[in-house]
Amino acid sequence: KRNFYVTLRPELAGNQREIADVIDRLGRMLKLSDAKKRSILQDATAQARFLDVLVADDLTWEDFSRINVMAPELNGVTAEVGELRSYPYYAAFFHTIGYVQKANEKDVVRMVEMDLKSVGETRESPAGKAREKAVRRLYRHPQMRVGKQGIESYAESELKGEPGKLRVLVNAAGRVIDRLPSEDISGVPGADLVLSIDAELQNYAIQRFGVESGSACVIDIKTGEVLVMMTTPAPDPNQFVSGISSAAYSALRDDEKNPLYHKAYEGVYPPGSTFKIVVAAAALESGAMSPEDSVNCNGRAWYYNRFYHCWKPEGHGRVNLHTGIQKSCDCYFYEAARRTGIEKIAEMAKRFGLGHRYELGLTGGKAGVMPNNEWKLKAVKEKWYDGDTISAGIGQGYVTATPFQLAVMCARIAGGHAAPDPHLVVSGATVPDQTITPLGDVSEKTLALVRAGMFAVTSEPGGAAIRFGALDERNELPAPYTGARMAGKSGS
Repeated sequence: KRNFYVTLRPELAGNQREIADVIDRLGRMLKLSDAKKRSILQDATAQARFLDVLVADDLTWEDFSRINVMAPELNGVTAEVGELRSYPYYAAFFHTIGYVQKANEKDVVRMVEMDLKSVGETRESPAGKAREKAVRRLYRHPQMRVGKQGIESYAESELKGEPGKLRVLVNAAGRVIDRLPSEDISGVPGADLVLSIDAELQNYAIQRFGVESGSACVIDIKTGEVLVMMTTPAPDPNQFVSGISSAAYSALRDDEKNPLYHKAYEGVYPPGSTFKIVVAAAALESGAMSPEDSVNCNGRAWYYNRFYHCWKPEGHGRVNLHTGIQKSCDCYFYEAARRTGIEKIAEMAKRFGLGHRYELGLTGGKAGVMPNNEWKLKAVKEKWYDGDTISAGIGQGYVTATPFQLAVMCARIAGGHAAPDPHLVVSGATVPDQTITPLGDVSEKTLALVRAGMFAVTSEPGGAAIRFGALDERNELPAPYTGARMAGKSGS
């Protein structure tokens, strides 16, 4: 978008008293705080008088016009037009794309280090000192912004391109007295970064959440492209481009719905019953249980001198793998976990995509916890107990995962061995992630049995989420079944 901004050249404004008077008049016109006026005056007196000082930017058209009308009476003041980043989808992409903002000293140091690393220089070398000076000058420009979060931060180097240069003739004091031909050193535009997110689908997901707090992820199992990755609520990134007020930022920070927190990528939560499909696959692949093995559920099970309760107090009766997934029977999965053991469960969880921070080109991100004996010895300083395995069997205890990891889990179950690893950046930047655990030799039979159980959850009588199987407005089961329906796993 267009950026209306105002600069002040001290040498044209007069002496220090006259500069202070001009700043005071601008302050009244633009409603600048006393602290802001003092900061402008300090900048105007601390550097060479022929260098411009930024007074204010991102002005309204009314303020910009007012300054232009009064310009003949404001010595040294110039109203100019530039460009600033604009986010047309507002809050929809705050956590994924991120935002840009004026660079603070920490940002500048990061940019200097990144630049020096790219050319193999140090800050102590003559070339390194020259490059640091150039980078600092670039990020002091009133139009320059730096990526602060998300893709904007991760791909800062690719997005900003290379600044152009001007050849100028200066006198001994450093004042520019002439411009020389410099077409051969013009700037290089930044890369066009293309993401896999479907904007229409992303906005639809946000609308469905309404005022609720939550997240949603959608992955195309044919391509691995992340089609939806949203967290709600979210702020408007346009608020940050010209500097968000401390009051507005505090309101966002203190909001109980955590709008600044990327729940989909950084939120780690107990996966609950969604984790049962991992336990089912581990039990089948290890041979601990067959599809026909059954468990009698009367609402609770006795393990290691205590009762573990099923979510259904009256119990589910006798259940096997298929009906255990379908009804989300806790007692079945207590037994499946006990027979399988935590090491096999943890191994299968990693094959299904849990316990890994995915490098998507975003800042932040969490790996969650897929515990086993080794993990507990390091993290808790205790050995793994058999009772821990019972809790892990229903996605409780030490097990945590992000919503994005659960989306990867479902994508691997649905797509099987043909499902590519997930990615968010389609072109414009390289985002390597070499540490993803592959699905490995999980059998097609096991995947088919798990899929069948997930279909039963939503689309067979008695399923724990039978009301959510329809992909149209109907909730009843088709008779006979003729169309596409949802498959999934309930969890809380």
